[in-house]
Amino acid sequence: MAGDTPFDEYETMVQKYGESKARCILSRMLKNYKRLALINTGRYEIEHYRQHSQKIADRFNLRYEEIPGSNTLVKKCCSAPGIVTSWSFLREKP
Repeated sequence: MAGDTPFDEYETMVQKYGESKARCILSRMLKNYKRLALINTGRYEIEHYRQHSQKIADRFNLRYEEIPGSNTLVKKCCSAPGIVTSWSFLREKP
């Protein structure tokens, strides 16, 4: 899906502005970033994401790191008081 990440948006910019201008724009977007970190939660097949992340890091001159982690924070955020856990209110009424 175009635009999900700055790296996906780069492809859209290349089509719209050309390679040189797109690289300049992305360089400005990433000027304060030095690494691309993949958080390995052990909840998915890591190899696909590892290869994809390494490819992006190489392409945009970022240091690749893999960090062990968990999904505990996401679970806590989703179950905190006041957090909507059901999206049924978005459905159209018949």
